[in-house]
Amino acid sequence: MARTAKVLLLIGILVAFGFAKKKDRDWKIAHVLDSTVSLQRYVTGAVSQTSGTSTTTGQSNATAAAAGNVATANGSSTATTASNSTSTTRLQSVTIQANELVLVADQYLYIIRDERRSGGPILERALANRHHGCRFIVGDDVKYSQEKGDLWVLDADGKECKVPILRQERR
Repeated sequence: MARTAKVLLLIGILVAFGFAKKKDRDWKIAHVLDSTVSLQRYVTGAVSQTSGTSTTTGQSNATAAAAGNVATANGSSTATTASNSTSTTRLQSVTIQANELVLVADQYLYIIRDERRSGGPILERALANRHHGCRFIVGDDVKYSQEKGDLWVLDADGKECKVPILRQERR
């Protein structure tokens, strides 16, 4: 029950951020000069499951006496043991697709990174991708606005994307 409450709270927070009023930005024009895409896969953990069964059976005979004579039976015993064990390990991993772009503006040249994650826990992936997964076309112009170490860029679909600036230099 507590997990459901946490998920609902998180959904509420994400919805609140998604429907927040967009900030008025000082949009400028930049040219997408180049792009490099890389994929990296990281193992984030492992889940192991082990199950086993064991069966033991036994049997024994005793000594018997008859009236007038004594008869002895040899004692015997039988034991059977069987076991079965299964172990399964599943690796958990995250794949990160990084798109590094070169934007050329009037005063600056920017190198930015847009990342998208796949795999891993759903909630973690949703939080990591909330501002990413934009579509850029090399050779096209884009609108951008700089806020400290980040650029807000309007991608080819008109989506606002917040991407970190990896490098900024004067032209």
